[in-house]
Formats: sequence, structure tokens, C-alpha cells
Amino acid sequence: KASDLPGTRFILPWAFDPDTPLRKALDSSPVVPSNLDEFQAELENALPTAMLFLKRLERAELRKSGICLKLIQRVLYGNDLLINDGSQDYTWHLIKGNFDEEAAKLRLEYGEKIEPKWRANIKIAIPYDSNVNGVLCALMPTQTATGFPFHINADFYPSSDRKNISFEKDYQAAWNRAALRAAAEALSEQFAELPGLIQADQIWKIISSIYKVYRETEEGEREHTLKNFWLQLAQNVNDMPIMFTSKGEWKKPCETILLYREEEEQALSILESLKLDIIHATVRPYIFRLPRQEVFGISLLDFSDIIARLKAVGLTKLTNLNYSQKR
Repeated sequence: KASDLPGTRFILPWAFDPDTPLRKALDSSPVVPSNLDEFQAELENALPTAMLFLKRLERAELRKSGICLKLIQRVLYGNDLLINDGSQDYTWHLIKGNFDEEAAKLRLEYGEKIEPKWRANIKIAIPYDSNVNGVLCALMPTQTATGFPFHINADFYPSSDRKNISFEKDYQAAWNRAALRAAAEALSEQFAELPGLIQADQIWKIISSIYKVYRETEEGEREHTLKNFWLQLAQNVNDMPIMFTSKGEWKKPCETILLYREEEEQALSILESLKLDIIHATVRPYIFRLPRQEVFGISLLDFSDIIARLKAVGLTKLTNLNYSQKR
């Protein structure tokens, strides 16, 4: 224990010696000086994500030769989390869930193979306004990418090198897949909370990425359990007021109309005056990536919509228009 430092200090020497009995037995290469820089870079990249799911730690410092290279701080308030990396603030919304019932069944089936300390809780961290390449986290981030713009944390079973999440055919894979299904269910159930918290284009970026991952699972390109995120969300999304309109209002997708051509944008004020709920321009690119009619009930602008609204406001006969002209 160092007298000038609080708590206990562990000194773990780097394995520079290639001739130790353990290194020979493992047939493992020794550490070389360049590895230290790579390790430092990996830590700098991983720390902000790792801080998302830590339970008690509120501050982490990365030091080299006594010099602080990076300071990460976290502040949790409700279901929102602020991460500061020393130069910028990042705000995240947390969605929580569990798979207690399925975990109990797995414990009955596999007995003591599943560690008693493993908890059946999941968390999803959704960034308010930043772009992330989502990964699975077993407290610390792994290299298992999901294709989603958010991170998922659980007591996942990692691979032996802790770099990936295991989906081989055994109890570990069964547990990991149960956690993913619970995450999909929690996201679907709490998705209606997102409008007003994060930007509209961010919401629809999430939806379009979930659909893209679903298609990739159908083609065998990703872990098949990830398809549940789309299957769960597609059941409920049409009843949620998650579509942002040109008037700045949130509506159900089936209540809105999509403009297909740019020239239709020129008539936006007229369409709005007819009380048509037009999908906001920032959301439109994401809608074209989705199966609109099958799932969301979104309609493309049609003459029938205009005629129906003209009838609704009483324009069903010849009407005299008075113009005041300056001469």
C-alpha cells in the first residue's frame, strides 16, 4: 500500500520476458513496447462506454507515468445519465428491464452451471444526440457489434478472451439470448417515452437500424436473436405517437402522410392549412428505408387525401373568392 494513495494499490508487471514457464506453456508472445500504446488507446476508447453501466463508480482516471491522460465522470439522474470526458458532455437515456422468469427456468434446467451472482437485468443506453455503433456490454464493452445506434448491457457470458459475447450451443448462449430477448421487449414497451427526449430523426434512425438488422438476421449475417427487436417493436409502434410532423407535433404513424416528391414540399403550407399531418422533412429519409404500409400504415400523399380534406372544410361547391388588388 502506497502512503500517498488511498486504498490498495496493485502493481502488475508487464510480461516482457518471453522465457517464463507460464508464457512458454501458453505459447504466448511477450508484451512489446508498442503494445503499451495500443493498450492505452483501447482504454481511452473503452472508458466512456464502460462508465455507462458501472453501478457505483462515478469517476475514472486514465494515468500514464503519473500523468492524467483522461478523466471520465458520470452523473445519474433518474433514467438519464451524463458522461463527461473532460472536453464534452454526452447525455444518455437508460431503458431497464429483466428476464427473471426465463432466468429461473434456465437455472432449473442448467443448475449450478449458471453462476448464482448472475443477475437477470438488462439496460439499454440510448444517446440523446450523438452517433454510436452499438455493442453488447458485459459491464465493460465488448467487440460484439449489434448494428443498433445504442448499447445493451447485461450479465452476458463473454468469450474466454472477454472480447465477444458467446452464442455457441450451451447454457451460456441460452442465457445470453434470454437477455437479448428481454432487451428487445423492454425497448418496445418503453419506446413511447423517447419522443420529446431525443430528436425525431434520432428516433427514426433507431427504428430504421432495427429493421436493417432484422433483414440481416434473416440473411444469416447476424445473431438471429437480434431480430426480436424488430418483431417486438413492429407490434406496438403503430399505436405510439412517435411520428414528428411538419407542424412540430407528435402523431401516430398511421395518422400521418409522407411527401414523395420534392415539388410537393412547395405546397406544404396549403397542405397544413387543410389539417393534413405531413411527416417532417428530417424524418423522411428514414421512412423510405422501411416497409411503410405493412407495418406503420403511413400513406403517401394522394389526391384522395386532399379531396377528403377539402370536403371536410366545406369546399364542395363553387365559391367566390374576393381579391383586394392594389391599383
